[in-house]
Amino acid sequence: YRGCRTYRIEKAYRYYEAIVNLPCSSNLQEAEVDKVAGLVKEFEKSEICFNDLSESEKHDEVTNIRNGLNYAKKVLTIGECDILILDEVLGLVDEGIIEWKELLPILEVRSEETSVFLTGRVLPDELIPYVDSVSKIESAID
Repeated sequence: YRGCRTYRIEKAYRYYEAIVNLPCSSNLQEAEVDKVAGLVKEFEKSEICFNDLSESEKHDEVTNIRNGLNYAKKVLTIGECDILILDEVLGLVDEGIIEWKELLPILEVRSEETSVFLTGRVLPDELIPYVDSVSKIESAID
């Protein structure tokens, strides 16, 4: 693994300091909940499926999504993280909520030392030149 930035042990302490883990647990202490809530800030998951929203609500949600992408770009621009995970962002592209081109500013601004993970079921062919690797996870359930 020599030369692979993913396995640089010397960066482990920096990862410990810079990575925000958003745990999926009901056993969180109140202080942990407050920390996570503060870090997530105004980004919330809607209780309603996007397709069930009114046109006005869809417009607001798309604005919120674009604000989130701009925030991700800002974090990368100022070097605030070494790993950025945009969970299910490819699903937004697949559903036509955003265009694949809207992800380019994020991918273009990342440094060589930064790993950006885009998750989702469909990777647009147009994004392939901008990624370092592609992983496909298959399940018997899918």
